[in-house]
Amino acid sequence: MEITEMALVLTVLIVISALMAGCSTTVPTQENSPKIKVLVTVLPEAGYVQAVGGDKVEVFTVVPPGADPHTYEPSARNMVDFADADVYFSLKKGILPLEDNLVSRLSSMNPHMKVVETAPGIDLIFGKQSNSDADIAGNQSMGFEEDVKSNESPDPHVWVSLKNAPVMINHISDTLCSVDPANAPYYQANRDAVLTNITSMDNEIKGMLEKIPHKKFITTHDSWGYFARDYGLTQVVIGQEGKEVTSKDIETIINDARGDRITIIVTEPQYSRKAADMIASSVNGSIIMVDPLSPEMPQELKKLAIELSRRV
Repeated sequence: MEITEMALVLTVLIVISALMAGCSTTVPTQENSPKIKVLVTVLPEAGYVQAVGGDKVEVFTVVPPGADPHTYEPSARNMVDFADADVYFSLKKGILPLEDNLVSRLSSMNPHMKVVETAPGIDLIFGKQSNSDADIAGNQSMGFEEDVKSNESPDPHVWVSLKNAPVMINHISDTLCSVDPANAPYYQANRDAVLTNITSMDNEIKGMLEKIPHKKFITTHDSWGYFARDYGLTQVVIGQEGKEVTSKDIETIINDARGDRITIIVTEPQYSRKAADMIASSVNGSIIMVDPLSPEMPQELKKLAIELSRRV
């Protein structure tokens, strides 16, 4: 009798175990799909890709924090890491020599990597920066087609503009939806949220800057052309791109600043502020430190607008 009861108990346990095992196999395991490996050139692009892609992307940046995208050279190890990307969000051919070289090299290393430009649709600023009011105003207020102004270099800093940002973000969103259609609603929802915030911030900045009496500011590097164009401002650059600032450059800026009542000098963490300090002390001006390569570019542009509206 005891043997029979024991056998019955064992039979019941076996049946229950089988049922439980059967139930567990009917529920699919929720495994995370591999993240899309995305490569971008500069940190502001990384910020936009991360905002749209969320937890479904892994973003790598070519130019590290503190480096200058005009002169940075990735190492051989960097190139190996970059070549593993699924998507490279570049700016646009002809904007940044570093990027053109990378696209060519990485495409040969990884033919399956998708290269997508994010700047098409943006009205580029062409021409070398000048300390002449006429030249500056012309460069900042006019856009030219590349075939007309092929002998001039485009301003590569397209990301320092909340009016350019939607163009870049839409390219990013469309690409992620194409690469990963199953998660298209996720990317589109993120895109819409980001664009709503950018529109709101753009209107806020416009409201702040349209009230300021003086529309010019001095900068240590010609990074802010698109920002200036967006809000009717003029950046006066110390010296010329690729050349060391001379005492004559500084003297010219000081004289112009006094004549035009310019008291704001914008500096960047990537460049020396020695010349800016000399000018500020000579015109009783104020230094503003802003990063044109911040991964949180909308917030950085708002910071610049707040400082300009307080001090100009």
